[in-house]
Amino acid sequence: MADLRLLADKAIDLIKAASCDGSVSISSSKADEFNIESGEFTLYRTLFDQSTSVTVFKDSKKGFYNTNKITEDDVTTAVQSAVTAAESSQADPANVLAPFQGEFNVQQGALECDQDKLFARTKELKETIEKDFPLIKIMAIIVSHKTINVVQKNTNGTANYEKKGYYAITLELSGHEGDKTTGLVYSGIRTDKLDTPFIDRADFRQIINTAIKQLDAKPIEEKFTGTMVCTPGVLGQFLYSIVGMAAGSSILDKTSIYLDKLDKKIADDRITITFSVDDSRLVVPPILTGDGYKAETGDFIKDGVLKTFAIDDYISRKTGFPRAKNDCTGMIVKPGEKSFDELIKDIDKGILVGSFSGGQPGANGEFSGIAKSSFLIENGKVTQALSETMINGNFADMINNLHGISSDVIEDGSSVLPYMAFDGIVVSGK
Repeated sequence: MADLRLLADKAIDLIKAASCDGSVSISSSKADEFNIESGEFTLYRTLFDQSTSVTVFKDSKKGFYNTNKITEDDVTTAVQSAVTAAESSQADPANVLAPFQGEFNVQQGALECDQDKLFARTKELKETIEKDFPLIKIMAIIVSHKTINVVQKNTNGTANYEKKGYYAITLELSGHEGDKTTGLVYSGIRTDKLDTPFIDRADFRQIINTAIKQLDAKPIEEKFTGTMVCTPGVLGQFLYSIVGMAAGSSILDKTSIYLDKLDKKIADDRITITFSVDDSRLVVPPILTGDGYKAETGDFIKDGVLKTFAIDDYISRKTGFPRAKNDCTGMIVKPGEKSFDELIKDIDKGILVGSFSGGQPGANGEFSGIAKSSFLIENGKVTQALSETMINGNFADMINNLHGISSDVIEDGSSVLPYMAFDGIVVSGK
């Protein structure tokens, strides 16, 4: 196996010899994976992946090259190609290498695969679903253990030597009864422990029960404005859309509706959204950001106040706004004080949304799409399963029209999210 440290050292020497500043990231990974399809074990395989990425800066010009090879010759080619790309690019004073961040030697997660226990847990999940939920058809269970070795270095002295490992489980299923069938529902987790049955992890039981109830789904016959309750799965999707409204090109191009809202209130004061790199409920969080800074925990919204834009160092230098402390992974939303059932009891009329299919929101936050795995809420109770139901709203308005947040949270290894309810959402038949 290639010595990643020696290869990274070679790349740094070559970058310096070309009178450039720069960084290199070299990684190799191994994934042991097996699948269940239509209730049967169908595949076992081992996958290998590797990559070399080089970024160089020369006279305020930036060049980048990436390859899926990690031999000495490939590293040399990668550096030469990045230097050539820099020499032919436009100079920009905002092209600056991250300063020295330190040296990190990190091992985290499940570094070795317990194949016997992983297989046993997967078999247990399959048999539990088949025994306890006869109306459920397992479309796929994809299970893997991945080990990743990464070396990241730059010419300012930053060095990260990292080995990490984790298990990933994806569950895809649907409901079947006679000639009735539901659409696909799915969920997944990342974990470094196998001490808990998979069916008790994240929201696996919830999506199973959702699929069963969806067998009796009916289209809605009316149009109304009411309260939308987001499951944790769809909440993450919606909240990342809001993050996107304060990120990247929208800040650089000055098209974001939040451009003048930094350190100002943009949401209900019960809303706090944090991107964490040190919460114990998250599995193998990043050590460095994509642009070479030490990743740190930071709030996106705290008590309703916008605390940062989701921008990197380059956009920070172009705009003068502070860069984000991390790459906006590991989302954690502060829970409320009411249980899910108590949250529902407060709602006269609304919709519980399990997943959402729709395009990107407009620049002003307007969104429209199909609410899937959804249910009608009437007089404080979840009632009829719905099909072909549209929802319309505005994300910027939505987070100011918060109805409530549950104390219940779902932990999937990548995020920790509650249920959230928002007023003022338009619900209608497709």
